[in-house]
Amino acid sequence: MTADPRIAAHRRALFAACKVLGLDDDARHDMLRAVTGKASSTELTPREWSAVLDSLNRLTRSPNLGKPTSWRPGCEPLGGKIAALLADQKLPWRYLTHGAAGKPSMCKRLAGVDRLEFADSRGLIAIVAALSKRAAKAAKAKS
Repeated sequence: MTADPRIAAHRRALFAACKVLGLDDDARHDMLRAVTGKASSTELTPREWSAVLDSLNRLTRSPNLGKPTSWRPGCEPLGGKIAALLADQKLPWRYLTHGAAGKPSMCKRLAGVDRLEFADSRGLIAIVAALSKRAAKAAKAKS
């Protein structure tokens, strides 16, 4: 039995997009789980491959790679809250997704994923709480 050349092309596209986005193996598996519910690309159906590649295309075309282009179902209100907290504190989206000096990012520490698109509601609530505490601390320092 020969391997399907389309699957090989899909796998190459997956790994190329992950390289562009800076996703390591764990982040790639998180992304696959978030989009399809499966952790391995070897388990994907043609429809799931389409969903994965569409998701990666949206991410790689984004002018600001730190800002999510979509949220997991049910997480949009938390995403709006995070956007408002970042805007109020004049912080870029990179603040959440890029760690300093080799340390894990806030997104990785609090939500357990490398990109906000892959975070579940529990992780997003933790990020909202951290940003709220930071805002309160800054307000108290101004007083």
